[in-house]
Amino acid sequence: MQFRAFPISALFLLVIALCRPTAAQDGAGRVFPNGAQRGTTATLTFPAMAEVESATLEVDGAGIKPLGPFVKGVGKVEVAPDAAVGMQQVRLVGPKTATTPRPFLIGTLPVLLDAEALDKKAANDRLDQAQRIEKLPVVLNGSLAKSGDVDVYRLALKKDDCLVLGNESRLIAAPTNLGVYVRDLTGHTVPVTLDYRKRDPLYWCTIPADGEYQLQLFEITNNMGDVGEQTLYRVTVTTGPWLGYVTPAGGPRGATTHVTAYGWNLGGKPGPGTLSTDVAVPGDAGTGLPITVGGAPNSITFATSGSEELAEAEPNNRAEQAQPLPLPAVVNGVFGEPRDADWYRVTLKAKDVLVADIEARELDSYADVTLRVRDASGKELVSEDDLQNSRDPRVVWTAPADGAYTLELRDLAGNTRGGPSLFYRFHVAIAQSELRVIAREVAVSVKPGAKAEIPLTVYQSCLTGDITLRAEGLPAGITAETVTVKARPNRSEQTQTKLVLTAAADAKPGYALVRVLATSSGLRAAATWALTGDGGWTYGTGTTDRLVVLIPAP
Repeated sequence: MQFRAFPISALFLLVIALCRPTAAQDGAGRVFPNGAQRGTTATLTFPAMAEVESATLEVDGAGIKPLGPFVKGVGKVEVAPDAAVGMQQVRLVGPKTATTPRPFLIGTLPVLLDAEALDKKAANDRLDQAQRIEKLPVVLNGSLAKSGDVDVYRLALKKDDCLVLGNESRLIAAPTNLGVYVRDLTGHTVPVTLDYRKRDPLYWCTIPADGEYQLQLFEITNNMGDVGEQTLYRVTVTTGPWLGYVTPAGGPRGATTHVTAYGWNLGGKPGPGTLSTDVAVPGDAGTGLPITVGGAPNSITFATSGSEELAEAEPNNRAEQAQPLPLPAVVNGVFGEPRDADWYRVTLKAKDVLVADIEARELDSYADVTLRVRDASGKELVSEDDLQNSRDPRVVWTAPADGAYTLELRDLAGNTRGGPSLFYRFHVAIAQSELRVIAREVAVSVKPGAKAEIPLTVYQSCLTGDITLRAEGLPAGITAETVTVKARPNRSEQTQTKLVLTAAADAKPGYALVRVLATSSGLRAAATWALTGDGGWTYGTGTTDRLVVLIPAP
């Protein structure tokens, strides 16, 4: 089994830390804790609303019930026993302001909260202050709020246990670069291995002897002073099964796909291992299906499609071995060995618009794929590495003439690596009509008698009819102008526009959750908002299509 996993070194951790995002869990929306177990009650705190006497909790999803209003940013929620496991969005709306949505994770495991995060007078920085972990698995949720802060936990482990620490700090929109030490009570360090496929690295180690151990959690950059209450962490600690990824990484809707699961402690065997299983995808599934394997408490996204799905057919390492593809098609491939290159061939007509998409890093593959289109002579016509706001390439390209074209895929670091963890999904099709809208703000305040704007980004491809944008569900007393964006047939384009809101002079204070809808050529799309960090990439924390439009109280 091949995981691209490495022992931790100070230099390696520093390199990861220097790639940290901006602080997304800022005062505008930070919430703690960042999740809860099904069937429990939790007290949530939104520090930015500490001066607000009463606010309303809004939840994107089902199964979380607020137990009354939030007073000065604090309130209780009840999580239903049958609430869906996974991520929801929570935010507070007050008389004059609203927080941005923040992820709240519902799970099946008990949650142990950092004592210091609950009580500033508490301490868990040293072994003699360590919080006791009575039973595994458990989720640790805390904050590394001051320079040099270390949170220490203590637990009993057995010889040959494979201890896994599944980190979800970036998933909860925190800028945390979490470091972990596993030590016995004498201070001897147990070598820990790092799996860095995700933005949140996973740590694991093999326990050398029965006994008591301490977990030390810290922010890698804390000696730089770049920490605060936004430096949150959420970590699952287990000696049981944990799912890493599956290959193939997706399958067609309405069918069952046989997969190999890679992870830790699978099938009752400690350490890295594999498990074979089947994944049944409902016919009405979306583009991603959460799955888990072997009793693991975590899930991954199994990609789905409505196209014909093919397996990569080796040998296809050179242009003359290029695998012919029908259009449309989805190929499940892997860079199986160092210096592997995967070539594919498509036949196009002049002015055909080819759309070629890679899913790799976004599915937690190690593969950093580059994509090149070449003509029959081998001349490179277009090349793409990472698309803006994505870690994977996408090519939208118009064929200049009838003929066969080759598509060359390589891993950017492929000279030195290969194996099942370098998987990808390759979507190839002639462009179809496409319409997407991104809301660049998630909350807008409009004073009585004034105007405000909702900034929007409209993505279109091969549309024949103009795009109409309108707001649905506005508060009483507010109107919105309808916006039209010109269609661009036979091409893809991105347009910046805005929806202007006008409040009547006598509009009463209040708010509504509003959707901005776009229609064109029989297509319909709602504007979505996603939390973003450096470079515009999303944190992977989910999206919302419900925008707060607020008439503030005087």
